[in-house]
Amino acid sequence: IQAFEFNTRLFAAFMRAPDYLRWIFNSSVDLAYVMDWHETFVRHLMSDEGRHQGRRWLFKAPRYLMMVEEIFAKYPDAYIVHTHRHPEKSVPSMATLETLTGGVTSDDVETELVTRLCIELYEYAANKTMQWRLEHADEISTGKYKILDIHLDEMKADTGAVVDRIIEFADLNVSPEEREAITEFQKNFGIKKHKPYKPKPELFFNVDENGHFMPDESPIMQYY
Repeated sequence: IQAFEFNTRLFAAFMRAPDYLRWIFNSSVDLAYVMDWHETFVRHLMSDEGRHQGRRWLFKAPRYLMMVEEIFAKYPDAYIVHTHRHPEKSVPSMATLETLTGGVTSDDVETELVTRLCIELYEYAANKTMQWRLEHADEISTGKYKILDIHLDEMKADTGAVVDRIIEFADLNVSPEEREAITEFQKNFGIKKHKPYKPKPELFFNVDENGHFMPDESPIMQYY
């Protein structure tokens, strides 16, 4: 959706555009116009003879967790599920993906540049999002801003329990058919059926003898 406002990581994922990417993740850029377009886009989707009227919309993208403040400014009744993953697993995963997508448009992907930009991106996200959460901790605890934290390890350990938490958190009405579909998905898909991909951090970072590469003073590690 944000690509229509020329404010998306999508372009930088496929092309070498570090300055563009840094412009996107610049705290001085007012993202209100992006959320204005977001609302316009959703209203267009809802204009189909009322077919989607009254239904909840689900938007899933890492970028949204870097726009928590802007999302609540536009949609004060939003429910945000904030997913967490250990930085030393998520950063190499992102670097791997960016390397693959960059290879679509170039035969000379700069791995060092990709790695550096991934670190910058994650540090920006950690600072912006978590600082806002710390500043609004009281409003979050009282329910003014609705945020649920989910760790990837929890999802792997018991997907059903996590889904139940999300359903309760967002006060969702789940039909018996939908519940059956959730159960069927757990049985026949996901990590239980498909072997998970394990990124190799040594391809991008200087890994020490303990398998670590992120310094403890990094904002990513501090907030994690």
